[in-house]
Amino acid sequence: MIFKELTIKNFRSFENVKLELTNRNIIFGLNDIGKTNLLAAIRFLLDSKFRSNGLVDSDFYNKDINKEINIILKINISDDEDNDDNKKIFTMMKGAIPSEAEDIYIQLKSVFDGESLIGLPNLFWGVNKDNLEAIPSSQSFFELDKYFNVVYIDSSIKLEDTFKKYSRELFKGESSISEKERNQLNVHIKNLNTSVGQLNTIKLFEKDLIKEYKKFKDDKNFKVSIRSEVSGVK
Repeated sequence: MIFKELTIKNFRSFENVKLELTNRNIIFGLNDIGKTNLLAAIRFLLDSKFRSNGLVDSDFYNKDINKEINIILKINISDDEDNDDNKKIFTMMKGAIPSEAEDIYIQLKSVFDGESLIGLPNLFWGVNKDNLEAIPSSQSFFELDKYFNVVYIDSSIKLEDTFKKYSRELFKGESSISEKERNQLNVHIKNLNTSVGQLNTIKLFEKDLIKEYKKFKDDKNFKVSIRSEVSGVK
């Protein structure tokens, strides 16, 4: 399963955009250019909790509630017919997808309701972008919500504290990890951080980021530092 394309119309800061995707994407840009809104579009499609409260007037481009919000995600499933994710998609979509399908589409449409003051999300899927089927649902829960699990980590979160929290849960049993094992694990984490920092990809990415930032900030002392780090277990 490979994410291929995302189309967003009349949603927040996006009037009409089409973006090519991969399964690993880096979203980079200045503040207030739409990074969070881009992620929100994907979450409305695939995150049942995020979607459950509907869309408010500010979710419509320029608050124009007379236009429909339309978000479409294109997913390629031709990479490996034995891929577990692909098998789940065929199970999930059942009769809405032929056995020879290579691409599928998941779509969200929403029209603002002036009485309830929200836009209810309606979801569709299929292989024909111009003729998608309504996804079976019960109230605000759609069939695809059984298969997609979206994990969103807010940019303001303290990753080290979060890692400590979950590592304590993971190793909370007194006998689950010995002091020797704990020390060995921390050594491995330290070595991992060192190795990641030395990767050519990371160095090239840092170089490109510095170049991009310098376009917007004329400062000889301006410097960008990138660090990919995993916290130790305490």
